[in-house]
Amino acid sequence: MFVSDAAASGGQHFGSRIVFDEEGYRYVTVGERGLQAPAQDLPNHIGTTVRLSDDGSVTADNPFVGQEDARNEIFTYGNRNAQGMTRSPRSGGPGIAL
Repeated sequence: MFVSDAAASGGQHFGSRIVFDEEGYRYVTVGERGLQAPAQDLPNHIGTTVRLSDDGSVTADNPFVGQEDARNEIFTYGNRNAQGMTRSPRSGGPGIAL
């Protein structure tokens, strides 16, 4: 369904959690692999949260869809190593714990 573009030689911070929201979106966190600088870049999945539809496709309203030099599936970036994620009891959307 999803293959991360976060291959790196770093041996730490693999952080990955998956949460489904009430609309059927899937949120997947990807660790920064011990590499802080690439977590600020959009052409890779290092240190990001991606959002996908329930069939694995990219949602049209993701923040970086159509942006040159950005992965369309990225929902947030610069997260480094999210070790937890849950749904908000108020909004039903994801909440990330770093």
